[in-house]
Amino acid sequence: MPQNPSLLQYWLKATKKDATAAWIIASKGKLAVLADCIEPTWSGKFNPSTNCGVGGLGVASPYRDDSATFEKSKELLSLYHPQIVLINFREPDYSGHQNNWLNYTKGISDIDEYIYQLWNFIESDPIYSGNTTLFVTNDHGRHLDTV
Repeated sequence: MPQNPSLLQYWLKATKKDATAAWIIASKGKLAVLADCIEPTWSGKFNPSTNCGVGGLGVASPYRDDSATFEKSKELLSLYHPQIVLINFREPDYSGHQNNWLNYTKGISDIDEYIYQLWNFIESDPIYSGNTTLFVTNDHGRHLDTV
């Protein structure tokens, strides 16, 4: 569990919106932990909604495929029209940690396509079109095995 509140918690408190205005959607169930923190004045407060992995936080289950996370993202964006969303795909991080170069590079290509489709989806939605900023980043960089 993170020590300090997340950007999503700060945003929900400042805007006084309900939890469905901010989402964490991830292929890895363990990332649901990002919705809260251990800081006593924030713990359990202003938590965004989550849809992470097959079973969510605390469930020992396999990661879901990124294709399922992509489809779930579109579903939740359509249903709730949240204003701030973090979407995390497991590839290529997963295969990178397994030193699987073929799946790592395929993951980069697949995620690039999902992002392209996600942008087209956003631009075709009357609420999001022309009114949305999309940031794309990785969770960490590549590094040597010894670092």
